[in-house]
Amino acid sequence: MTPIRPCGFFKLAAAATLAIALASSGAARADAFIHVSLGGNDSHTGASATPPATGTGGPVKTLAEAQRLARLHLGAMRLGTRAREPVRVVVQPGWYVLTAPLAFTPDDSGTAEAPVIYEAATPGTAVISGGVGLGALASTGPHVRFQAPNSNIDHIKAAGQLYVNGRRATLARQPNEGQYYFVSKPVPLSSEPALASGHHAFVPFDNAQSFLNGLGAADKARAVVGVMSSWTASRQRFAASAAPPGALQLTPRSPQAFLSHGLSQRFFVENVPSALDADGEWIWDGAEIRYLPRAQDGAGALNAVVPMLDRLVSIKGNALGFVEHLQFKGLTFRYQRSVAPPGGYVDGQGAFWIPAAIEADLARALLFESIEISRTGGAGIWLRSGVRNSTITGSLFHDLGAGAIKIGENHSADPAGQTGANRVVGNRINEIGRLYPGAVGVIIAQSFDNEVSYNQISNTSYTGISLGWSWGYGSATSGRNQVVGNLLFNIGQSVLSDLGAIYAVGVSPGTVIAENLVREVRGYSGYGAGAWGIYLDEGASQIEVRNNVVVDTDGGGFHLNFGRANYVRDNVFARGVQSELALTRSDPLQTKLDYRNNLVIPNTPRPMTKFAISPDVIFTANLVSGAEARSALDISQCGAGCGPSGATLSTSASPAGVALANADATTVAMVHRVASRAGRLPATSGVLPAPGYHAFDGLAVTTEAAVAVAAEAPPVALAIDLDTMAAGATRPAGLAYHPATDLEAVRVVGEAAAPGGKCLLFDDSARFAFRYEPYVSMAMSYMSGPVLDRFALRFDSSAVMVHEWRDDASPYLAGPAFKIAAGGLHINNVNVASLMPGAWYSFRTEVASIGSSTSWKLTVTDAAGTARVFVNLPFKSAGFKKLKWMGFISDTANVSQFCMADISVGPG
Repeated sequence: MTPIRPCGFFKLAAAATLAIALASSGAARADAFIHVSLGGNDSHTGASATPPATGTGGPVKTLAEAQRLARLHLGAMRLGTRAREPVRVVVQPGWYVLTAPLAFTPDDSGTAEAPVIYEAATPGTAVISGGVGLGALASTGPHVRFQAPNSNIDHIKAAGQLYVNGRRATLARQPNEGQYYFVSKPVPLSSEPALASGHHAFVPFDNAQSFLNGLGAADKARAVVGVMSSWTASRQRFAASAAPPGALQLTPRSPQAFLSHGLSQRFFVENVPSALDADGEWIWDGAEIRYLPRAQDGAGALNAVVPMLDRLVSIKGNALGFVEHLQFKGLTFRYQRSVAPPGGYVDGQGAFWIPAAIEADLARALLFESIEISRTGGAGIWLRSGVRNSTITGSLFHDLGAGAIKIGENHSADPAGQTGANRVVGNRINEIGRLYPGAVGVIIAQSFDNEVSYNQISNTSYTGISLGWSWGYGSATSGRNQVVGNLLFNIGQSVLSDLGAIYAVGVSPGTVIAENLVREVRGYSGYGAGAWGIYLDEGASQIEVRNNVVVDTDGGGFHLNFGRANYVRDNVFARGVQSELALTRSDPLQTKLDYRNNLVIPNTPRPMTKFAISPDVIFTANLVSGAEARSALDISQCGAGCGPSGATLSTSASPAGVALANADATTVAMVHRVASRAGRLPATSGVLPAPGYHAFDGLAVTTEAAVAVAAEAPPVALAIDLDTMAAGATRPAGLAYHPATDLEAVRVVGEAAAPGGKCLLFDDSARFAFRYEPYVSMAMSYMSGPVLDRFALRFDSSAVMVHEWRDDASPYLAGPAFKIAAGGLHINNVNVASLMPGAWYSFRTEVASIGSSTSWKLTVTDAAGTARVFVNLPFKSAGFKKLKWMGFISDTANVSQFCMADISVGPG
């Protein structure tokens, strides 16, 4: 009986047969080339780029057939019936539309001496597409109607993408692109834990109610609600359960409670027919797609494409081995889709888990050279799990729904199997985050020994380069990464906040951030805070930051949240709006930030803020220039570690146009060197950049018309409702609690004498880490006009209660402020009245006009209705102009209590 042989035997036998046949024809080496052409035939051998007069030696038609032939060649090489040599799949100009992703396995592997190469015959002319073209049906009124694809139509209904004449169309939304609705008030649900209320539902401002009330059940089933948080943006769905009256309830749960970072939280609704009202918008409706043309579309026929594939290329090793020595050169990849899941999507950070057009797992020595990836719903390339010694270089990434390049996934216990030792060199990345604004240009996540160098990253909605991805002081999951010579500009674009051009988090020994040029880093100031040049976040440690030039940032040149043993040396930080060095959380006696030989040219009179002071910061031989400061410099925090400088900085419209004058020769030369090299592919790289590569060397690189930044939310009237709260370990939404996890510190209790019969109890003692805990704060957003706040208070004889209004400056400026201690009411450190512990009082604080008033008014009313009025009170800080924060603080280590009720704030 003849034994049954495994399938692999037949593959090898076929390869051997093909190799023998080719060898007998005398064309063995030439046949290492496999040509693909839209005019080819899959019955051909691919040996020639043009069809021969006779025979079957012409090009094949499909990439799938080319891959099959390439595998036969490789099989023959492994059998030894064919000499080892590169296998080149050469793709002739044209559009190659995929019906399924190109899947590469260990069977597609080459060797270091004989790689497998998929390349364009002429770089930039061979397009690999995951999209389907749509035929126009007719025009009806202002609409153009397209025939929807016959297959897989559900994803269009679920909120996919459409491109018309190569431009991304906007899924029908309200309000229209560039504008937003705003959250008015978080709504706690009885099903939410006490420490995590206000994550599911909120009350919108009145201007959204008319549109929301008009949505029927079918609209809500298909709708996507885009929710903008501080550093993330999510695509959520209407919850199936009934929302509280007047509220919008979403699923899944939002990562942060609504309004937890301010009062200007934005949202919009898309993918409902009633939202189709603006040029460039589209909607799936029945068996067709309706589109409102833009002026840029022109008068001719419209070319509409719908992406149909979640991935275009999948590279995946398996138990038999890695995919090795596989290369892609000069190819263009377009039209990858991303759809909102039926249950919605929330982003933790960086849109990290969004799929990419090209994904690789268990691979070695991949090369992506001079390729282009554009018009995606998701990310560009993801070197995900177990990918090492691979390179992405000389390539163009633009118009992406998410980020451009992701490296890593999670930390492997086996360093040899972990993703790492990869290179991202000399690429152009522009216009990312079109669908997921929290996306990052390049992410290195829990990975060692990678290089990100000489890339140009521009026009992002969030961070440019992100490293680390382990929070706090745990074991290092990332390190020895080199971020060198990159040019980053137009980072953030005022879309999100809490971002950096270059961001690192967690312990990262041996990581170097050097010789990068950063220009224009802007965050959304209305929700969250901060947009920095170089931002080391929670636990970032053992990182060297040197010879960088950072100019024109909202937050400042360098920010450390908390971390240890970092080195910031020989940098130039200039024109930061808030500061140039911010240390926002200290690690007493252990931070030891080494800050030396830096040149600081601040826009603000206090370039070092918060905890940026000895002993947390070791200042040595820094220079500070007052050439651009708005008033006299205050560098007292720097002590003897800073000296004066007359240095001036000049810039031009070109992103790399930065020059230094009136400084020492070494620093002037460093700035010139960084500006001349940043973002420029070294000539020694040997890479042939893709067509269009240098089109991104200028500042005006947006591919769409500029979108106006939405204004902050109108002033909100916020009332803390205790009526619906159960007495016990519960807290009302709309407040931030410190410490956040101690339910006994601040909690709702029943008290008959309190207005409404309940109050918010502050229970203080020596157990808290800081004297000023516990405290409660509210994010505010009042820039002008009259404002007042009211609350009722009962306190014991040991309590110290502080109430204060603040702006968002660094350091902050305070407006109205008073303290109650030892039975006295203290204003500006003066006891102005006696109050009786244990009694209830009502307090009313008023400012006639935020932004222009220089004084405030306080009214204190006792239980009998007797009022004491204090007028023309000076602000605590003379420069107070806006209300962004309001706090109620128990400022003592004593065992004490005070209780608050009837808390509200609003326009006067």
